[in-house]
Parts: sequence; C-alpha cells; structure tokens
Amino acid sequence: MKATLEFSIPEEQQEHQVALDGWKWKAVVSEIAESMRSHLKHDDDLHDEAAKALYNLRNEIFRNIEDRGLELYE
Repeated sequence: MKATLEFSIPEEQQEHQVALDGWKWKAVVSEIAESMRSHLKHDDDLHDEAAKALYNLRNEIFRNIEDRGLELYE
C-alpha cells in the first residue's frame, strides 16, 4: 500500500509537522505507559494511593487511545 499526503507550506506547516511527528508522540506515550507499568510491578516502596493513581492514569491513557481507534502496541 502506498499513501501520499500533501500540504501547502507554509500555510499548513503545523499540520505537516504533526504528520511527521506522529511516531514520536506514540513513542513518548509508550515509554510513559511502560514506566508506569514498571513502577506498579516492581516498586515496593510505592504507597497504595500512589499506586492507585498510577493504575488509574495508565488505564485512562489506554481508554483514550482505544476511544480514538488507535493502537499503542501492534
């Protein structure tokens, strides 16, 4: 499959940059989610409230991803 996106530069410079940087945003979200998982799994000093907050935030990230029809891990 082949796809071509066209942008009118400079008018659509921001949209162009968003299209180019999409993979970077995905990498950032993936790294944050993995860090949260690691803390929940391995950080024995994590207080219950902090663990609950991390768990809820991680779930919110995944819900938002799913609601937009995206996949973090393919």
